[in-house]
Amino acid sequence: MKRLILLACAALLAVGCGKDRPKDIPQWNVDDPSAESRPSDDPSAAPGASDDPSVEVSEDPSRGIPDYTDMVLVYGYSHHRKPYAWTRDIMKDYVLYQDTEGAWHWLFDAFLCLEFMSVDGPDGNKTFITGYKHNGSYLESAAKDDWEKLLDYYCQTNTGIGAIDAAVAEGAASLGEPTRKRQIILCVPEPIPYRYNNYGENQSGGTTYWGELDGKQLDFSKTADRVKALKWYIDTAVEKFAARRYKNVELGGFYITAERATYITDILKPLGEYIRGKDYSFNWIPYYKADGYHNWQAYGFTHAFMQPNYFFSEDIAKSRLVDACETVLRYQMGMEIEFDGKAMASTGWGYRLRDYMKYAQDYGVWEKCRLAYYQGSWALRWLKDSSSEEDRQLYHDFCRFVTTRPIRETLE
Repeated sequence: MKRLILLACAALLAVGCGKDRPKDIPQWNVDDPSAESRPSDDPSAAPGASDDPSVEVSEDPSRGIPDYTDMVLVYGYSHHRKPYAWTRDIMKDYVLYQDTEGAWHWLFDAFLCLEFMSVDGPDGNKTFITGYKHNGSYLESAAKDDWEKLLDYYCQTNTGIGAIDAAVAEGAASLGEPTRKRQIILCVPEPIPYRYNNYGENQSGGTTYWGELDGKQLDFSKTADRVKALKWYIDTAVEKFAARRYKNVELGGFYITAERATYITDILKPLGEYIRGKDYSFNWIPYYKADGYHNWQAYGFTHAFMQPNYFFSEDIAKSRLVDACETVLRYQMGMEIEFDGKAMASTGWGYRLRDYMKYAQDYGVWEKCRLAYYQGSWALRWLKDSSSEEDRQLYHDFCRFVTTRPIRETLE
């Protein structure tokens, strides 16, 4: 019944309610723990979304699939990230919130386990998305072994997902069992056609680099082989997750790592059908008005969130948030709330996080829509543990923004 209520709300939103990655991808400083994969924001670099008439809308793709309202992005696997492993103490700050009166609350109800590259590790530097650079050089495309090691990193007993599971168990000891298990959403690497695939500027290294399945070398120039690799990844993820027998979290869905549809339109429909057929959600977070963003339902996603990309440049006016809010309501999307270490008082950009919260509330996104939260490595913890009263106040205001959303009550 609750799911039917949500679907009815979505229908009501329909009547009222990323941009493209530039070819020269901005080089985020991987020595800065707040740096993640986020685009520059030059509107002239965005060619505009285009409809794909070959993709049909899937009827009611979310029926029977686990749902959530508030999904936090948690980056991990690449060795440049500090600390490398997630622990219970780290993840407790994303599972639980203690307010200024000392009362505890459940915070995020979904955790997106995410990585877009692997650098400074024992297996060389690799990318899980098309055309990513590190230290000025394009990275080698991740192969089968890299995909499996990514899953092994997440599916651990004491770290990774195990740390989230333990943090929920700790919260349940005082709050009681949550009405729903916390959702784990696993990232899905992009099956990149070439070993080196730099937006068509330098496609080299061949298309048979990924590995074998059933004794056959896959050729990523063929859509069928790319889809076959993706299905193997989904099956492997399900098996590895089940083998850990987590008690307080469940595998809720998968997230395609590519943030625009340009290079993945051929694999989205079959991948979405496979994921939904196993009763998992299929999630996407495109750049601000990225290629294909308004076709998210046609591509088979159950949930899509738009990145406003407002936080990252003071050259972007508040009108960006107005347009983002109106757009997500028009296309029945969710929205991503974005911040990183610059939100701290020492840098002075906390006002931009407050702008997200204000406009989301003013336009009804806070009340009605699913939200995803990009917080640049561990920025939420940095605010919480800061010696600055201004930082701690922003932390509490943000956590109240999350925990008091009316949409959460529809799933409780």
